[in-house]
Amino acid sequence: MKSAIWPVMRREYLSRFLTKGFWISTALFPLLTVGFTVLPRLIAERTKSSPEAVRIVDTMGDFFPVLQAEMAKDSDADKGPPIVQEPVGGRSIIQLKHDLNTLAEKGKIQGYLIIDQRAIDHSDLIYYARNPSSIVSSDSIRRGLRDAVIRYRLKRLGVSGPQVESAVQRVDFDVQKATNNPKQKESG
Repeated sequence: MKSAIWPVMRREYLSRFLTKGFWISTALFPLLTVGFTVLPRLIAERTKSSPEAVRIVDTMGDFFPVLQAEMAKDSDADKGPPIVQEPVGGRSIIQLKHDLNTLAEKGKIQGYLIIDQRAIDHSDLIYYARNPSSIVSSDSIRRGLRDAVIRYRLKRLGVSGPQVESAVQRVDFDVQKATNNPKQKESG
């Protein structure tokens, strides 16, 4: 019985090994593997932010310095585009949007934000980007804006400098295993 298994196994192996499908899949699998690992990296490189600035329209008049201070604290801010204040210059919001959209379409700026009372009060900020899929720039801007809005609100409420620093201090968060046995403690 043992002697009958080997010829069958040999015939099955050779019949599969000599097919076009086997050779095509053998050649295609490594190519697909390389494609699936290299392609996302190439896409990420293309979507990195470019050196063009993000313009900030500060209709409040005193928000931009707070944002600059927060962006300077962010270690990832250097990976994002530079932040520049756009002077209002007597233009309406509609005219400002039109002018800034034109600059974005021409590739002169990365994007823009309009900071007004409604945006501060309702946390309703919209980043108008030339390339909305640019993750690097939108993440660094999002973090800086979040912290700047919190700090700005506290200052408007009359909270002093040291109190603001105390209120916006980051909270450390650690995860450990729930156990009464000190030998079994684990960190997450």
